[in-house]
Amino acid sequence: MQPHLFSHEILFINDASPDDSASVISQFMESDPQIYTFRFAQNVGQHRTALKGLEMSQGSIIVIMDADLQDSPSTIPKLIKNLKQPYEAVFAGRQGKYESPIRLLTSKIFKFLLARLCKIPKDAGMFVAMSREMVDALKKISMPTPFVVAMIGLTGLKTCSVPISREKRKAGKTSYTSFMRLRIGITTIYQVLCIKRKALHSLRQKKYYSKANHHSIYPENYPTYIQRQIEKALEYLPMTPDQKVLEVGCGMGRFTIPLAEKQIQIEGLDISSSLIEKLNLY
Repeated sequence: MQPHLFSHEILFINDASPDDSASVISQFMESDPQIYTFRFAQNVGQHRTALKGLEMSQGSIIVIMDADLQDSPSTIPKLIKNLKQPYEAVFAGRQGKYESPIRLLTSKIFKFLLARLCKIPKDAGMFVAMSREMVDALKKISMPTPFVVAMIGLTGLKTCSVPISREKRKAGKTSYTSFMRLRIGITTIYQVLCIKRKALHSLRQKKYYSKANHHSIYPENYPTYIQRQIEKALEYLPMTPDQKVLEVGCGMGRFTIPLAEKQIQIEGLDISSSLIEKLNLY
């Protein structure tokens, strides 16, 4: 990073690696004060490890990459160069035959589905540069089984990708079996669908309550159960059937406001004092 005049720090997040990684990282730290590390006591998985790194990071630009060097650190400046408005994250669009044909095919299918659901590039992966704004937004995304790429998409911030060549693994082998990849894929898509459904429901609620709808209601124009509510309300309130009444609520009755004023509970409707505050909206 020095030739590019970047002020930087390097975080090694050790996911309880059983090999000699911890001692090697310690040697790096002795020779470079800009290197830091964190070691999990037990394996927590790639994505929780990445989130821990984001939590510890302090820079205005953060880059996530695996330590197996299939992705070359020399390509980091290319990602950073493209990290500019309106984009808050730039993915490395991995190119090349770095895995078996079957794994590449299944990976492309999964990434295609994820791209459609999360509005991210179809070649998005875990080699990514992002802004501090993106990191802060990620902290607000709750996913029981985290998948960082999907979480980036769920922030709603703009992303893009740039083509980056990727090499085959030179040493060791991946810990992800075909079964694990399938399970992670299904779990991730299910979680994304649940989160998006919840967000859509919240949006609909906001739109509903943002409208100050006034209606004139008359007993003869409504079904029997509303007729009974009106009759009950008329017993308690000095009203006549020809008076206009403000209608609010979603399944909470047609006389919410007048009942709230009187703190009356009718036919199982719990009229809380917070509803009275809605009077100020009209």
